[in-house]
Amino acid sequence: MIVVGIDPGLTVSHASRVRLQGGSCVYGRQADLAGTFQGDPASLAAQLHAAGPADLILVEVARGAVASARDGDPVLHNNIVAGEILGHLRALGLPAVPVASGGNATAWAWRPSLGVKGNTHGVAAKDALTVSIVALRLTNPEAMPTGPRGGHCQHYWDAAGIALAGLDRLLASPDLPPLEAVNRVSGLEAHKLERRRATKRASKQARAAGLIPGGTNGRHR
Repeated sequence: MIVVGIDPGLTVSHASRVRLQGGSCVYGRQADLAGTFQGDPASLAAQLHAAGPADLILVEVARGAVASARDGDPVLHNNIVAGEILGHLRALGLPAVPVASGGNATAWAWRPSLGVKGNTHGVAAKDALTVSIVALRLTNPEAMPTGPRGGHCQHYWDAAGIALAGLDRLLASPDLPPLEAVNRVSGLEAHKLERRRATKRASKQARAAGLIPGGTNGRHR
């Protein structure tokens, strides 16, 4: 099983192609990095098409509070780039869907799913994946890690996290086709989502009633 995660960017987008190891299940997922790619929406889609079939391609978008609270932030422009990437991928017949990185509009925040579930290999597997990403980039001097957050390597790691969360989704719903499994909302996720929305409503009501000072987002400083 192969899943690709994509981290859109204003000037260049990054993708990580992750392959599930045989015999894995949702409580013992092990995966290998099968390749990394970068480019504008059209070239990235072409590279992924040339790389061979994938069960699922996930493109990160920001939704809910993440996007609405940051109107002047490039995150919204990144979402436009994400839409362009989706268009190119689907035009090539590739199984691509958007996934949210957080916010109150979705129960699926992929970041907590970076580790391997249910066994003792989580940290080691994550470290190994990071090392393999770095090793791949070292073969391309023009893509060397740069910048305070790790430059290209940070983006490839984010993309790998999206792909790993997608693998978890597919493993958790083995009887569903990939495009259905990745969008399935479990009972626990629905419960967490409703609790988050209820907390946000209560916080707004308390601020409106003057019980909480405005601008603290429901928390006293």
